[in-house]
Amino acid sequence: MPRMEHRRRHLLHQRNHPQGRGKRRRMVRRCLTRRARKRERRWRQTLLQLAKRRKKKRIKLIQRFNLTGRVTKGFGRGSKELGCPTANMDEKAVLAASHLSTGIYYGLACVGTGPVYKAVTSVGWNPQYKNEHKSVEVHILHEFEEDFYGETLRFMFLGYIRDEMKFDSLEALIDRINLDKKEGSEALEVHLHLSEDPFFK
Repeated sequence: MPRMEHRRRHLLHQRNHPQGRGKRRRMVRRCLTRRARKRERRWRQTLLQLAKRRKKKRIKLIQRFNLTGRVTKGFGRGSKELGCPTANMDEKAVLAASHLSTGIYYGLACVGTGPVYKAVTSVGWNPQYKNEHKSVEVHILHEFEEDFYGETLRFMFLGYIRDEMKFDSLEALIDRINLDKKEGSEALEVHLHLSEDPFFK
């Protein structure tokens, strides 16, 4: 009992004494700060999880499809305006891919008998420029020293990134293209073994 009485008096003294009240306030503030930090950490984790789920939903695997065609001259917009040079496949290849939904795909590609590289491909009408003819435009994630018009291009479709869309500005389109390349490259990490597929031989 004496010990409890002493403890009670000590608490009363702290509560009534200005210094004790200040100490108590600091403790409360620290406690609130810790709780706020925990809530912020949980919120950030939730946002990351939601972002990963959205990305998984957006990028989806498709039934593998191999397409071969000749590289033809396009509009030249990829290199000049977008900083993303593309290889346009010939009309026979476009017709062979007519069953595919329009949009942006990722896959593996090779020119002639050269190495196999990661690539992203646009299939459709390119609503930003209102193309009159459907096209298949392959952007290989590798810098080539010269053009390869007339060469045989092989592209293995492995996944779908997004639908075609029209953007409010050229800058918005370029940002989206860069994101397509990043997402496609990341998704292809688990498919690199397919570079040894007989299709590329």
